[in-house]
Amino acid sequence: MEIARPIKRIGEFMDVASIFGLIVLVVVILALRKVLGALSPGSSGAARAGRARPDLSVEDLADTLRNGGLPTPVQASFRMQPGETCVGEVDADVEQWLEGDGSYTTKHVAWAGGLAGLAIGGAMNAVGNTARKAAARREMAERWRSIGSYRVYVTSERIAFEGGGREWHEMWLDDLRRLEIDGGALVLQAVGQPACRIHAAPAEYWYLLLRRLAFDELPGGQISA
Repeated sequence: MEIARPIKRIGEFMDVASIFGLIVLVVVILALRKVLGALSPGSSGAARAGRARPDLSVEDLADTLRNGGLPTPVQASFRMQPGETCVGEVDADVEQWLEGDGSYTTKHVAWAGGLAGLAIGGAMNAVGNTARKAAARREMAERWRSIGSYRVYVTSERIAFEGGGREWHEMWLDDLRRLEIDGGALVLQAVGQPACRIHAAPAEYWYLLLRRLAFDELPGGQISA
């Protein structure tokens, strides 16, 4: 009887240890799934299609440019330079190729329950902080980041971005070095500025117009006379 009692206690201790080990294993597996999710490649979200503009015809614009003309001037909300003409305006979502700040907060959560709670809490804290660090590293990487919605004006001299009367940005055509279509959006880059992606429909319309204004190129790669 006296011998059976220590054996029973040993068995109880082993059962508790087994349960404790199983709990720790489950916690670690769940935390690792979170870490792997944080390490997976991120993006700025699905590309947004530009707002439909049925009044803008790519075919009509191409014919107009080939015949030496430009679209009918439109009224701009800002003062232009002598000889400058506004030939288009569109509402668009705008992104820039930027880095994030990469900051994160280290957290410590106290767990009750003696040694078992301390071990589980330590494992959760370590893996949780690793996940936050990985997410911060991913956030810091350069990618397309939304900077807002704007009314975009295209003139014979510049591209102007008006943000509801609160913001104003300009990109002068003489400084434009990159112009391409990417996923239904227009990608631009001027000297000394990060790349900019404009979701303005139809993208082909603005692409043809800007190649004519900035580089004197006509549809088909011809140079205007």
